Amino acid sequence: MIKFFRKIRQNLLMENKTGKYFKYAIGEIVLVVIGILIALSINNWNENNKSKQFETKILKEIKASMQLDLERNIAILEERIKPKRKGIENLIKNIHSSEKVHDSILRYNFSYAGIGILFTYDKGAYESLKAIGLDKISNDSLRNRLVRFYENWLPRGKELIREYNETYSQRIQLRDKLFELEYIKGKTWYVSRLLNTKNLKTNTDLLKLLDLEGDIYRNNFRVITPIIKEAEGIILFINKALKEKQ
Repeated sequence: MIKFFRKIRQNLLMENKTGKYFKYAIGEIVLVVIGILIALSINNWNENNKSKQFETKILKEIKASMQLDLERNIAILEERIKPKRKGIENLIKNIHSSEKVHDSILRYNFSYAGIGILFTYDKGAYESLKAIGLDKISNDSLRNRLVRFYENWLPRGKELIREYNETYSQRIQLRDKLFELEYIKGKTWYVSRLLNTKNLKTNTDLLKLLDLEGDIYRNNFRVITPIIKEAEGIILFINKALKEKQ
């Protein structure tokens, strides 16, 4: 192709058609510029397509990770935090009841009042995004929301739960004062620790323990509930962003 254009220019010069030569030369430059622009457009299209494919892939990975964390946190809320509150409330009712409450009910409620939680989360997909560049998320609102959730909400929630869990040793000491040992003979002798249900109504150790457990319940509820709500909102946002890219 280059030889073809060169031959045309040479013929025009040999025929002393300077005006036509310049017009042709200008036309050739225009064609070259158009070719470059087309090549740049194709390259930009390819890069944009790759960027969109990566964004779709990473959003799906983040969504899957958040969905698993969301399900785990909902389970923590429904199976541990709320039953803990119920156990505390019932035990308080038991010890203030004028009627005798069976030992098995007291022990049942006591066990639920002492439920704890372990708060964890998976940020692997988010860290992969960070390593490549947060700007890969084209939607500013979604990107900012993800950053706040993973850099602020989750670490802060984990730290708050950790701080309250530091009362563990104090709670264990109080619990130990409430237990009695029972020696049981099976194949071998072993020791069983049972809640001593005698005089619970006047037991100050139990009241102190319930006060601590109540603080832990309120803290855990305040941490987990908004995290669940925010995760649900972000997942809806991601679904909308993915739908727009189809």
